[in-house]
Amino acid sequence: MSMRVLSMAQFVEIFFAYSVVTLLIPGLLLKEKLKELSFAERLTGYFLAGNFYCINLVFLLEFLHISCRVTLIFGTALPFLIRGYKKCNEVSFGRERFQKFLLGFKALLSGTYGVKTLLADIAAWISDKIPKVKIKKIWKHIPELILCLAVVAGILYVYGLNNFTEYGYKGSDMPVHNYWINLMDKNQIFKMGVYPHGFHCMIYYLHVVFGIKTYVLLRLFSLVQVLFIHLAIVGCLRMICKARFTPYIAAGLYLMANIFGKNTYSRYASALPQEYGMLFILPVVCFAVRFLDEYAAHLKETDEEKKQKKKRRARWYLAGLAISFSLSLTAHFYDTMIAGYFCLGIAAGYFFRIFRWRYLRQVVLAGFVSILLAVIPMGIGVAMGNPLQGSLGWGLNVIKGKSTSDSSANAEVDKKVVTTESGKKITIVGDVDEETIEEIKKQVEKQADAASQDSISGQDSSDSGKASGVQQKSKTSEVMKLTTKEKVKGKFRIIFSEIQTYVTNENPFFAWCVIGGGAVLLVFGFFAFLLRRVNYGAMLLAMAVYTFIMCIMQSAGALGFPKLMDASRNSIFFAYTIVVIWALAADAAVYLLFGWFRRTWMMNLSSLLILVAAGCGIAEKGLVKEPVYVKALETNSAITCLTNIMNEEQDFTWTIVSANDELRMVEEDGYHYEILDFLKNIKKGEKAKTFTISTNAVYFFIEKIPVNYARTADGMELGGISEKYAREPLPAENGIKAYEGRERWVTMSHMYYWGQKFMELYPNEMEVYYESDDFVCYRLKQNGNSLYNFAIDYGYNNPKVTTDRNAAKEKQEAK
Repeated sequence: MSMRVLSMAQFVEIFFAYSVVTLLIPGLLLKEKLKELSFAERLTGYFLAGNFYCINLVFLLEFLHISCRVTLIFGTALPFLIRGYKKCNEVSFGRERFQKFLLGFKALLSGTYGVKTLLADIAAWISDKIPKVKIKKIWKHIPELILCLAVVAGILYVYGLNNFTEYGYKGSDMPVHNYWINLMDKNQIFKMGVYPHGFHCMIYYLHVVFGIKTYVLLRLFSLVQVLFIHLAIVGCLRMICKARFTPYIAAGLYLMANIFGKNTYSRYASALPQEYGMLFILPVVCFAVRFLDEYAAHLKETDEEKKQKKKRRARWYLAGLAISFSLSLTAHFYDTMIAGYFCLGIAAGYFFRIFRWRYLRQVVLAGFVSILLAVIPMGIGVAMGNPLQGSLGWGLNVIKGKSTSDSSANAEVDKKVVTTESGKKITIVGDVDEETIEEIKKQVEKQADAASQDSISGQDSSDSGKASGVQQKSKTSEVMKLTTKEKVKGKFRIIFSEIQTYVTNENPFFAWCVIGGGAVLLVFGFFAFLLRRVNYGAMLLAMAVYTFIMCIMQSAGALGFPKLMDASRNSIFFAYTIVVIWALAADAAVYLLFGWFRRTWMMNLSSLLILVAAGCGIAEKGLVKEPVYVKALETNSAITCLTNIMNEEQDFTWTIVSANDELRMVEEDGYHYEILDFLKNIKKGEKAKTFTISTNAVYFFIEKIPVNYARTADGMELGGISEKYAREPLPAENGIKAYEGRERWVTMSHMYYWGQKFMELYPNEMEVYYESDDFVCYRLKQNGNSLYNFAIDYGYNNPKVTTDRNAAKEKQEAK
């Protein structure tokens, strides 16, 4: 099986494993509990419950130091066991039922009760248990099913191709996350510092329960993440939109339209905690909106039965809000910040409701519980003597307003003194662009000329002097007003420029669409209030306020405000949520236009036409997104060799000598030796005359064309490995520095010529295990009782001596 086909099969395995624990199992347990909710609400509830339970189950077992496959499977099955026990107590089987079972079993053994009859009875029993679904109901949802499948197909095209053609990690911090998950295998969670471990808990759970290797999960879970991130847009918008197909407008634009900068979606190529936490942002919004609407309906309801039904739904919405907010904080601090911005918008949109005590107390309690649920595991980690991990410490400083590395809270206000043509000095406060400064200078010059003309009009008396003074004061006030107006205009230009640069790929039209989306929702929101669609209008206002908050946060540094998040990182969330704003604007248009007629089909048809028109417009303008390509930080050949070695060799009978890329991938199955350490030990071995590795097999991973690691060699004309680099001294620093830029070429060159020399000395023992244009893997099989000495003279052990010798040789030849 080729590596590409294997990767596809592994992705399917991971997708189904994650779907089982986050959708199927919670669905079986909560189906009856959530039956009063809509289909989209139920699915979202199952998803949140599944993630929440798995993550906290891992936390609990890790703290007890009993986490393993047996305990995790038992913990997963425990809710079913409890439920089954309760049902057994509620239902009495009785003597007659037991006798009937025995008679049927006897008939089966004697042959009077055939297998076909048995299967028919089983099928009839299953048919009775499964609710009958009408054909018309299935047909009704076929368009949405087709669109969902189209979204899945689009994701596999845009993001899947990269995963199936580039096999290695595509983020420089992936080995760190791999290491943290490996520590959890030893029940050593938080050993490297207390950090939101929700992502790591989920990967660890899938690794242990389903037996999928951690490095395989980290290679391919990114595609599962991005699939659910897009489906979350559809599911959550389905909860709050009035028209049926507007959610697919958001998902389609975000997936297929090339209108956002590559920096807003390139991280989807890697399985990272921040992107995992993005799954829980939109559920916070939708459940908060649904709670406020449903609880208000509960208070107004006069029928007691309906009142209780609405109250139960409102409680489920509140629980969904608490769990989703908690999961965002459990995954990554940045995700919680964006969810918090949404909550601020909802507080502003529902100002007439949220600050009433009966609402406020429940929302505050839900918020407190959600934060508590996320903080308790980290608090336990601190209590166990673990320090805070560096990035978490920064996050706490941001909350306290003490951040220094990524915030300008303590920065001085920017002041500029400019001079007009007439020599008048003006002080400009804040970050104002040059165009605005020039306009301010022109306005000041114009007003100064007008003032001077008035003073020359021959008014020399004291009275006229006083009048002139009053007039001059009025003119000065007018100048100050105009200057303030220009300052506001300048700030707007800064915001627009930041959005255009970081969010919309330097496209000014879509930058206007970002700001205009919030403005349109604001107008539609007030219009909905006038039409007495209070709940819908409040939701639109909330989303409009959120848009304006994000505009400010995107430009915080340029505006001189405290920068809570880097502009490039903020743009990732802005792009993800602005499509939601655009979809809601389309939804509001069709709802407020056709809602009067009370004809749902008109709204649905209009939303479908908008979806088709948007797709045609994107295609016509040539804005269809190409498949995302992110270069891996290790060669495909290295991952192929690693996979084959793990399948062929017994655990801990082999060692890989390579750069540090494979270190965390193999430490649960075999041994790893870094190339730089290997080469330095060879140099030491010249004196000791011996250096060995005590495993039956040793594999040497050598890049013939070294990887441009994190683009640290850009601008250098390096080519492939060569004697030129082998003549240079080995890197002085250990760690990643030995494999960046030119240093990687030097290290790999030394290793390649060592391999060539060793195979020349031992041609029957050293063999080429795998070779491609850019990579070669040597394999050495050895007897554990008679180990090979790797400390040989390969010609470049001492580069300075080698260089001097070659120089002398060249000089002699020249003579």
